[in-house]
Amino acid sequence: MNERSEFPIEIDSQGRGILPPEVVSRYGLRRGTKIYLENGGNGLDLGICRDPLSKVYIEPTNRCNLECRTCMRNIWDEPLGQMDSSTFTRILEGLGNISPPLKIFFGGIGEPLAHPRIAEMVKKAKKIGSSVELITNGTLLTPDMSRRLLDAGLNMLWVSLDGATPESYADVRLGSALPEVLANITAFRKARQTEYTQRANLSPCLPLLHSHNSFLDRRERFSRRHIVGNVNKKGLQDLWRDPQYAAFRERVRAFNFSPCAICGGCEMGEGNEEDCFGNDFPTCGGCLWAQGVVQCP
Repeated sequence: MNERSEFPIEIDSQGRGILPPEVVSRYGLRRGTKIYLENGGNGLDLGICRDPLSKVYIEPTNRCNLECRTCMRNIWDEPLGQMDSSTFTRILEGLGNISPPLKIFFGGIGEPLAHPRIAEMVKKAKKIGSSVELITNGTLLTPDMSRRLLDAGLNMLWVSLDGATPESYADVRLGSALPEVLANITAFRKARQTEYTQRANLSPCLPLLHSHNSFLDRRERFSRRHIVGNVNKKGLQDLWRDPQYAAFRERVRAFNFSPCAICGGCEMGEGNEEDCFGNDFPTCGGCLWAQGVVQCP
């Protein structure tokens, strides 16, 4: 059963409804948001007409190294080219003002890996906090490209295949061979596994070991991981005695964090970057583990 929330709406002299500021903040309302009234049987229900932007598709280039039979590029009469740095920067400037960060998907009619700066574009997209995905035909996914994409922080790689056998694949994807693509995918997976193995994260606690999403009173909260250091580069005792790590343990021991888990909610409660008590990253007031909602041995 959905919990009903009640709050006052003041009607001004011109017949306009005024919502309390905390309600505007809690539901992420902006100028131009449409609100409608419905007859709920026992009274009027308030609804919000949302048109959320959650994912942006970016085509880095419309060039491709293949000539697939099914591609619309075969009947195109359009000039080929690629996105320049100034255009991409302009896009990121617009996306950087949106909270929470949107997902960014690199794809389109062309082959994204054909853009000479694609790894740099992925890295810049990650810097604004976005989860980044990319689709490829796999032919340009060389070991060097795999490493560059992983170093840039790519979250998800999609590989498009048009056949389950070398014969059926080659019949559609002219200029490509399925065994080579599968070998590239295998190399990418090995590089990904090597990266994870070498990472050797030392983190203060399990909730901070990996970035993750959780929910507080139906409000989504993103917690960014916090890494103290790498055990392959520094001894455990040295990491434990690190002044910054010691200072963080003192903060946790005092636990003077804002009570996001039981608070009515504000934008700061949507992540662990900062809280309304003035604490900076990582904040623990909204942590389900710290609040005893989730327990581990």
